[in-house]
Amino acid sequence: MSQGRYAAAQEAASEAVDVAGRAGEADALAQAHLVLHGVHVFSGTPDPGHHGDTALRLFEEAGDLGGQAHALNNLAMRRLLQGQWTESLNMFERAAGMFQRVGDAANEANASYNQADLLNRQGRYAEAAVRLDRVLHVARAVGDEELVGLVLREQGRALSRDGRPSGMDLLAAARAVFADLGEPHEVTDTEIALAEAHLMAGRPGAALEAVAAAVETARAVGAATLLPSAYRISAAALVELGDLPAARQSLDEGLRLGSSPDLAHERGFLLVVAARAAELAGSASAASLAAEARDALTSLGVVRAPLPWLSASDGPASDGAAHG
Repeated sequence: MSQGRYAAAQEAASEAVDVAGRAGEADALAQAHLVLHGVHVFSGTPDPGHHGDTALRLFEEAGDLGGQAHALNNLAMRRLLQGQWTESLNMFERAAGMFQRVGDAANEANASYNQADLLNRQGRYAEAAVRLDRVLHVARAVGDEELVGLVLREQGRALSRDGRPSGMDLLAAARAVFADLGEPHEVTDTEIALAEAHLMAGRPGAALEAVAAAVETARAVGAATLLPSAYRISAAALVELGDLPAARQSLDEGLRLGSSPDLAHERGFLLVVAARAAELAGSASAASLAAEARDALTSLGVVRAPLPWLSASDGPASDGAAHG
């Protein structure tokens, strides 16, 4: 699963569910359901078998707090990608608290990282930065290179969204970490963040080139959860370049993906781009799209959208103290 080989991971975990069930090995059964849930989360596919809930129930029956925390962390990630950000943030916090109770500092740091990731998505960069600094200290202390890369990426993303050029260096460093670890999903996510950094720095041409390559890679590895972000960046870059028909095509694809309950996390941002494109085209739909976008972002708790034509005060719930 870490290698992005989702089909192989699903096959192995399904076999493990069968074997563990016949052997009466409750812990192995819970772990297998946990992996199956992770496959559905990161591939952006429905989970009709409710593997995440099953894993949590099995860990609860066994009194395994650490297992419960892992299951909660995965379920929280699912909620994040489904656009249920308030619930997701609370679940990440509960998972971090459980890891702390069992003395698992490394996984507590992972759950805290996920909280910071979500705060970044909401534009609450200062709050994210506090968590990321703590997580980076723990990650380096325990030698968790993957977590180091994740923190560097979120730090770079936050700085780039806040208009600071140093974010590009952190993103490049994160990409190198993931490439060394052989994690194509994380490499591609970082390349999308690099494309966004170009966009935020006023280089829409470079952003468009970078994100086009990332879309191809995301499709190749089956990382559907990354595609809505990529199409949002593509559409925004095309809007900045004045190519509104091409921007509309990217928006249509991004919104089509975002209509899936499992890939709804970018829908509000895509609607902001759609409203901008409609405004520039003189379309009568611009006002209604802008209102729909504001409602969507407000429901997500977003205070600042990662788009180059928006100032810090243009978010749906302006709160300068949270911007950093």
